[in-house]
Amino acid sequence: KDSGRTALKIETMGRDVASISSETPVLDRLRAAYNVMTGVRKCAELSIRPVDKFVHPQAAYNNSFVSDPFIPATHSLANNISSILVSALFDFAPFAFPQFAELPTNEKSNLVRGSFEPIHVVESMSRAVALFPNDNTVFMSYTMTLSQDSVDYFFSDCTLDVDIDEAKRVLYHNLKRMAECCKSTTKRVNPSEEELLALLALAFWNNDTATSNDSLNRAAYSVRAAIMRDLHVYYSACGLKNYATRIGELFSLLVFYEKMTSDVVEDIELFRLLQVYEDKKYY
Repeated sequence: KDSGRTALKIETMGRDVASISSETPVLDRLRAAYNVMTGVRKCAELSIRPVDKFVHPQAAYNNSFVSDPFIPATHSLANNISSILVSALFDFAPFAFPQFAELPTNEKSNLVRGSFEPIHVVESMSRAVALFPNDNTVFMSYTMTLSQDSVDYFFSDCTLDVDIDEAKRVLYHNLKRMAECCKSTTKRVNPSEEELLALLALAFWNNDTATSNDSLNRAAYSVRAAIMRDLHVYYSACGLKNYATRIGELFSLLVFYEKMTSDVVEDIELFRLLQVYEDKKYY
């Protein structure tokens, strides 16, 4: 695949309004829902930027944003971006999954709470591979990046009484480990846009969503089965007749992302122990 074209497709996936197709209805809803989610995230993140980097949210939809869309993340901004993604997921889910609307309110919250980190890992890493394939840059949010080169800048606005040098050392080490491992694995599988949409859905309805609630379990099973049907149609349209191996690669990538999600959660807890992150809850 042409990596340049893949990057363009991934970055425009959130801007283009999806056409709903009867052949792959789940993937089409996911594409449209992703459009909604990225619109919410862009506008919210642009509005919290510091004055010297402020971009009017309306610029998210014109060329002035495309020319310089990303800024390095900072400590103070990082304390706000989690709540933005959580809010956006509450817009994403009912648009993408009709089953979500039928769930009780507490189960909806449980789903979002359980999918927040997995969704972030899948979405941010796929975009990082497409847009920054040859370095250790990752996405902290939809419009903010982090790399080993920007670690000092990340802590430049930290006002907490913490061991900054130790925090920098830990973050620098973790970035190198995660970026190299994640990017090499993602490049090897090289998922298409449709496969990334499927991964987002499977990350949302991940294995941790299994509960004693029958309605939630039925909804999760229904979504997963529908995704597999759409992938069957997609692979057939691509002329891939024996796609069992490809499905295996895709699920192996999902398992890898789940492992990386666990690592991210552990890293966050470590930073909480270092008192770098405040113990905030967004849901």
